Amino acid sequence: MNVLGLNSNAPLIKHEGLFYTKMIEHLGTSLNPRAYFEIGTDAGVSLKAMKCASVAVDPQFRLAENVIGSKPSLHMFQMPSDDFFRDHAPIDYLKRPIELAFLDGMHRFEYLLRDFANTESYCRRNSVILLHDCLPTTIAMMSRIHAPDTWTGDVWKILPVLRKYRSDLHITYLDCPPTGLVAITNLDPNSSTISDSYFSIVREFMEADGKALKEFYSRITLTKSADLQSHDELTKLFWL
Repeated sequence: MNVLGLNSNAPLIKHEGLFYTKMIEHLGTSLNPRAYFEIGTDAGVSLKAMKCASVAVDPQFRLAENVIGSKPSLHMFQMPSDDFFRDHAPIDYLKRPIELAFLDGMHRFEYLLRDFANTESYCRRNSVILLHDCLPTTIAMMSRIHAPDTWTGDVWKILPVLRKYRSDLHITYLDCPPTGLVAITNLDPNSSTISDSYFSIVREFMEADGKALKEFYSRITLTKSADLQSHDELTKLFWL
């Protein structure tokens, strides 16, 4: 892996595979999930790609697509994800466990940590949870303060958290522009590890910086998304 210096705009890694929305569409087509859940819909590109029963959560939808399409059902909740999980259960609307999820909400890692734990509790073991923006290409992107242009926030911190506290998970790091796509399976809907240790985990990782990101990148291998375009190759890693 190409890991360079700590200049805030120096490239740390390169994403040269399928654009992330194309990869999500490919996963939806090839794995054919029956229940899809999404946090962070925005204009609706990823939601449009799904043809199954779906639940979408976003504080402010800005739909520019026909996101209903041929879906048998679509439930949309315009609220923060914490409010959604407090008052709703995805399974009540999907009528089955989540099979594919895409988490692209608030770009601060403690929010994504909660979103992941809450989403996993409604999944099956072989369900797949996708995380966006967790593989920033520069340190400048990872500020906790919103910035113009490409901004990932510090959601990348969830990855070393999961490697340390949830070694049971199968995590695939995909080279999808612009800021990577992470696919997680071998889930445990009964796990309480993150919720039980939530506050201590947040304290432990809150101050992780660019040096920690560079060190993390030195220990992982990117999977080439272009190599997963065939169903046979994809199902070596994921199956529903």
